[in-house]
Amino acid sequence: MSLGTLISILTTLVRLLQQLSGLRSKAKPAAGEGAGDRKTGEKKTREEKSRPKGAPTSPAPSSPVASPSRRPRRVLAGTLGMLFAAGFAGTTAYLVTRQRQRRAVRRRPVHAPFPEELLDVLAPPGGDGHFFYAGEGLINIATDAFYPVVDGIPDFGAPHASGAQHALEIRRHESAAWVDFYDPLVRGILVPFVWQGNTTGEAALAGAVAGEAFDGWCLAVPCGTGALEIEMARANPHAKFLCLDGSWEMLLEARRRALEAGLANLYFARGDAELLPLQSGVFDSLWSANGFHVYPHPEQAITELTRVAKPGAIIAGVSLVPGGPPLADTVMRAMSRQLPGLRDVSTHLSLLTAAGLREMHAFRDGATVRFLGTRAG
Repeated sequence: MSLGTLISILTTLVRLLQQLSGLRSKAKPAAGEGAGDRKTGEKKTREEKSRPKGAPTSPAPSSPVASPSRRPRRVLAGTLGMLFAAGFAGTTAYLVTRQRQRRAVRRRPVHAPFPEELLDVLAPPGGDGHFFYAGEGLINIATDAFYPVVDGIPDFGAPHASGAQHALEIRRHESAAWVDFYDPLVRGILVPFVWQGNTTGEAALAGAVAGEAFDGWCLAVPCGTGALEIEMARANPHAKFLCLDGSWEMLLEARRRALEAGLANLYFARGDAELLPLQSGVFDSLWSANGFHVYPHPEQAITELTRVAKPGAIIAGVSLVPGGPPLADTVMRAMSRQLPGLRDVSTHLSLLTAAGLREMHAFRDGATVRFLGTRAG
């Protein structure tokens, strides 16, 4: 049984329990009904005491409304409770097992060489200068800054770190358990029930970025766990996809999935979306899903995206925006510190247009906005 099926079962059980709770509240007697029953019982006792011995007992008046039996509801509640407990236990066991398996894979050394074709698109953060590969890392020719490369992944967030020190740092991130719960939480709960969006539409938008005949360079930032990027790479085996993220946990999980899928056209790098370590005007298409709302300066990230895109390149993505479902707005307010780049729809689209996107197409989907445009040439 898949994790998605288990989550669906648990969701259905929760809804049934909520409906049952509503039936119970409706079946409770109104205020004063219990007192009236007690008075009726006391009156009946006085009448029986005053009745002469041997006198026939008058039949009790029939109640106009028979009280519903609570036994079936109790049986149903008990059954649902047992099913919920069994589903919860099964889901927990499944997640723990999967987490151990994925942790074992992430801890396994990859010993991947640095893909030197990345030198065609990489540049020191900000786009000035050039790199050359020196065994354990990349060196900026102009400034002699050293950026370590571990297991084939360059890190532009830790300049001047030695390869050995950097390897130890990465190993601390490889056992992060929360990554295993990221997709079930986001795609299984937040998107359908809180953001009230459509993951199918998001996948279709990602497919428009890299069509069937696409064979150029595509930048995905942030890539997260690589769920959509892997599907894009599988559908376009002649294209090259650079997955960039600021989180080692996300990158290592995305690479694990790419290795499992046997894809050789996915590349990975750690860097800052507001200061991309990439050359200007080299990418044929760009994809940014759920990134702008977490960036402290989303306007800078948008400017960087347009800088590295070729004239006429397709730029598309998804971002959270306020003013949607009430539950989503409540959650966004509670997560305001984690969402510093949250902007309303009009501000978001004006930033994209000001950065040089043309032929813009945008529409709301629950608490998100999807956009698709081309870089002005």
